[in-house]
Amino acid sequence: MIQETGWMQIDPILSLFVCVLLLRSTIEILKESYHFLMEGVPHHVDYLQLKKDLLKIEDVLAIEGLHVWEVSPGHSMLIAHI
Repeated sequence: MIQETGWMQIDPILSLFVCVLLLRSTIEILKESYHFLMEGVPHHVDYLQLKKDLLKIEDVLAIEGLHVWEVSPGHSMLIAHI
């Protein structure tokens, strides 16, 4: 790029731009990995609504220890004492 334009500052500016793109992607991957490793509730599951729906089932008196997590992308698990 320097040979074409003669502008010496273009190389560090483009390098910083690439670094910002890489950092942005890395942060997103780290956030997803952290959520997965900490067994967070999957983003598509409404935890409070799930508990309400389970309590609506006939003969269900209480729910203790409700835990929902993702074991692999797209595969969620649920465990609870009902």
